[in-house]
Amino acid sequence: MALAVGLVLGIALDWAIIGWLLMVPTSWPYVLVHVTFVAAIVAVCGWFEDEYGSSSRASIPMVLGGVTGIGGLVLIVLILIFASPMNATKLHELGKVEIAEEQIEVADTDHIRVVPKESAMFLGNQKIGKGNLGARLEVGDYDVQRVNNEIVWLAPLEFRGFFKWLSAEKRSPGYVVVSAENIDADPRLVEGYEMQYLPSAYFGLDLHRHLYYSGYSSYSYKEATFEIDDEGKPYWVVSLTRPQAGFDGHTLQLVVVVDPETGEITEYKPGETPAWVDRAFPETVAEELSYYWGQYVHGFWNSLFGNKDVMQISGVSAESDADVFLVHNKETENSIWICGMTSPSSSDNALTGYMTMDSITGKMVFYTVDSIGTESAALQAASGAPEVARQASYHASQAILYNVYGVETWIVPILSENNIPQMIALVYGANTQHVAVGQSKGEALEAYKNLLAELQKGNVVPTDVGETERVTDTVVRINWIVVGGKPVGYIVLNEHPNQVFAVPRDISAEMVVTQPGDSVAITYLDTTEEVVSVKSFDNLALNLTKSEPQQAVEAEEAAETSRTVEELRKQQEELQKQMDAINEALDQVAP
Repeated sequence: MALAVGLVLGIALDWAIIGWLLMVPTSWPYVLVHVTFVAAIVAVCGWFEDEYGSSSRASIPMVLGGVTGIGGLVLIVLILIFASPMNATKLHELGKVEIAEEQIEVADTDHIRVVPKESAMFLGNQKIGKGNLGARLEVGDYDVQRVNNEIVWLAPLEFRGFFKWLSAEKRSPGYVVVSAENIDADPRLVEGYEMQYLPSAYFGLDLHRHLYYSGYSSYSYKEATFEIDDEGKPYWVVSLTRPQAGFDGHTLQLVVVVDPETGEITEYKPGETPAWVDRAFPETVAEELSYYWGQYVHGFWNSLFGNKDVMQISGVSAESDADVFLVHNKETENSIWICGMTSPSSSDNALTGYMTMDSITGKMVFYTVDSIGTESAALQAASGAPEVARQASYHASQAILYNVYGVETWIVPILSENNIPQMIALVYGANTQHVAVGQSKGEALEAYKNLLAELQKGNVVPTDVGETERVTDTVVRINWIVVGGKPVGYIVLNEHPNQVFAVPRDISAEMVVTQPGDSVAITYLDTTEEVVSVKSFDNLALNLTKSEPQQAVEAEEAAETSRTVEELRKQQEELQKQMDAINEALDQVAP
């Protein structure tokens, strides 16, 4: 009798506590938790029968339940202790990582994330005051997504507690949108929805519980990302995984899209999600697989003692526990998770490479590098830049690695004390002492072009960044605007109608009096972009007296041009000699 009662009571309590309350998966090895719990209830019922029954012997249910429960608990502990050592090689290989020696694709500078999460939180929270929404609701966790080719932060309006959930009639009206690529854009509150299925809802409307009891109890619930489609309709994108090595090594099994208004669930296999979905593979999976690949390169014991070739995820971030960031490189490509990898040494400030994971397909690629400063080094460099250091309350945040103009570059937003974006710093990855700062993204990029041009003169930067060109042409149009508090003249030249040349006022006094029709000579860094950063400007229609330093600079530029031409001539002559020698050798061996 005690066995039957124990089983019925155990299964009921397992459903209520382990299932409904804790939502523990029902797949291996989590099933051991359920078995151990039920066995413990059976043992307790057996103890009651033994304690208050007529028999003086220990009841069969007590012994059976006790042995099963203890055995299950021991097995759980053994799996927790020995799963990683026994499966270290398997964990290392889970990501199927490819090794690449070339650089990652060059990023589209029009769509770079420059607004960090803490700024989005501050800006977005200002919208909650509308209509006294803040009395019942709060802005939830922010997720970054590309929507209609703009990178934005999205956060649903969540319930502030059980009674607020009831008073809000179990409905949330919408979500907050904050631009992630434009520090001057105003946040938006989007309403008009009746979202019921949220992480902050209760009972069957709790998002996790809704999935658990809709046929997905055997999966591990990794992440729920709040995303919107191209028309702005909200959805939850949930990644469901299963462990491959004990309780470790979670790999993606299914992606489910949940309508927060109706609760309708649509499931997809990895790689087959709708085009508007930004992340099928969640951040936690990208982080775990990157960790396993770097940590267990030569097995478990090497990760503890020898540390041969061991790498770990680098950096410290205010955005998340791990420094794994979602990056949108190109409009036509999937977004990628990216993180720096470095040695286990706490004194190492350089990356050995960086890992990427396609957020839709899960393809992982490790890019090897000779030496790139870590996130910490980039943050320190950005904070130490003169423009930033003179503002005592400013601080650097969210260093994300991009390929800008052909070189690895850290993009670092500079925030005020209350996390409002104030500046943007671009830190040259190969040598973090080189930093370009601007009060806007455009100004920072222009400053970075100039920095790379200066570095290129010393052969520091690869030649595919863009060559310094010199042209003589006639001005067709000219207009002045203020960028970062400084006047900048934008001119269009007759023979270059598809480019606009940006000439800062402090480059040349002649720029102020230049008019359409004037003949000018300029040097600029050619990055094939529409807006070109000018390094020197000379109005040939004017004959102003130049200072000795200016004359020296122009003389040096002329000499540099002459040297370049001479070097090219010598290289051409040497190449011709080699071709002549090859042709002569071919003539000798010809029949």
